[in-house]
Amino acid sequence: MDREIELKFLIAPEAADQILSLLDGESDVRQLDATYFDTVDHALRKAGFGLRVRDGEGGRKQTLKSASAGGVFSRGEWETPIAGPGPDQKALAATPAAAVLNGQALQPVFTTQVERIVRLVRRGETVIEAVVDRGALIAGSRRAVVCELELELKSGSPSALFELARDVARQVPLRLSLVSKAERGYGLANAAAGPPGRRSAVRLDPAMTVEQALHAAGREALTHLCASADTLRDRPGPEGVHQLR
Repeated sequence: MDREIELKFLIAPEAADQILSLLDGESDVRQLDATYFDTVDHALRKAGFGLRVRDGEGGRKQTLKSASAGGVFSRGEWETPIAGPGPDQKALAATPAAAVLNGQALQPVFTTQVERIVRLVRRGETVIEAVVDRGALIAGSRRAVVCELELELKSGSPSALFELARDVARQVPLRLSLVSKAERGYGLANAAAGPPGRRSAVRLDPAMTVEQALHAAGREALTHLCASADTLRDRPGPEGVHQLR
């Protein structure tokens, strides 16, 4: 399993070129088309996983991502090159998703069509991959716009990742997002437009230290804050304000 540490921000379409002008290096432009798969009752999503098959970046790859890997800005990732159009069940058997699937069939849920612009930013000994994604999520006849900035730590100090984000945010409005493309796609596929959700209970373990428990509480609070802010912007109303307070 690889562990990725990244920050993701929603940006205005007109801000993309301005952001790129602030980053050193040459751009690598890629077209990435992906299909996300799950069981008929979305067992993977319920267990906190996202499974996609994507064309681009050197071929077809299957990627399984977990919701979290010990921090709100880190996730577990299992990636495998594949040949067929659908998921490789043998590769999934070597991941935590195997226990969730238990032999169940997988089917497409939604697709993404994204133009990705990539730059490698170097700050001292730290290397950060800066990505601007522009495109769409598609679920049947429904579409949603994608316009995001992702900053992923490739090597070096995590503090440099946050410093770069702060530098960009001083000049271009950035909106922190903890909602993955997979989560947005599921919402689109389910036509989810209900009221803002209430904050989930923090999951604590008796074996946790005080520091670990505080981290867990902070992660849950930040996740709820970002989700409620997004909902309030999209669907203004008193309940959104109540959940955000």
